[in-house]
Amino acid sequence: MEAGSPLLSIVSTPVVPDTTSLQETYAALLSGYTTQGEVPAVGDVEEEEEQVLTAPISGEITAVSVSSQGTLEFGKPAVTIASDEGLQVRLSVNESQISEIQVGQQAEITGVGFKNSVYTGTVKSISSEAKQLISATGQETVVEVVVSVDSPGDDIKPGFSAKAKIITEQNDNVLIAPYEAVRAEKDGSEYVYKLEGQKVIKTPIQTSGEYEDGFEVQMGLSNNDKIVVNPDSVSNGTRVIPQGEEERSDD
Repeated sequence: MEAGSPLLSIVSTPVVPDTTSLQETYAALLSGYTTQGEVPAVGDVEEEEEQVLTAPISGEITAVSVSSQGTLEFGKPAVTIASDEGLQVRLSVNESQISEIQVGQQAEITGVGFKNSVYTGTVKSISSEAKQLISATGQETVVEVVVSVDSPGDDIKPGFSAKAKIITEQNDNVLIAPYEAVRAEKDGSEYVYKLEGQKVIKTPIQTSGEYEDGFEVQMGLSNNDKIVVNPDSVSNGTRVIPQGEEERSDD
């Protein structure tokens, strides 16, 4: 099916009002008229209107939300179309970060439905307008960004939720902390667990850009510091033995 193809004919049927209630309302209104004029007849309704719904994109129809009585189901899309362009991820990017996003940038795509796979993608489009997004934490201004999925496998399916880390720039002369090593407090401040001797210390850091391998660290770490890559099982002051040192301690 091509974009622009007709999908459904929708007939808007006006609701006929309760004439008894309208008669009482009109009587009350007429009692206050001081000028002459025509009053519309009670029960006058507009004629039915027919509209044709066309496909916004090319693809395959996967679902139609029409009841057995021929009416559209409230709150559901009339027609669901799987695009011929392949799988895409729609992101809501905060207005504070959208200036860093450009069409053609690469992205890393992950999701709980395909947790054993990491896909690459490409920024295909950036919306020309912003919108308000309401969440449990409040309201924010976001811009929709569409990222295509390169060579999707069988484990990633249309309708899955996904996350995409967009690589905004590449610089070999910066300090990088792996994504999985960086944690954030409720107020948004970031930290890592840095190895000092045989203990890990919770260390505040400040990051900026995102790269293919992780966040750029502007403050809090030095080039030779060692950090815990997957810190879910440690806390501040936890005693650890770095990889490689355990074997030397047994000699």
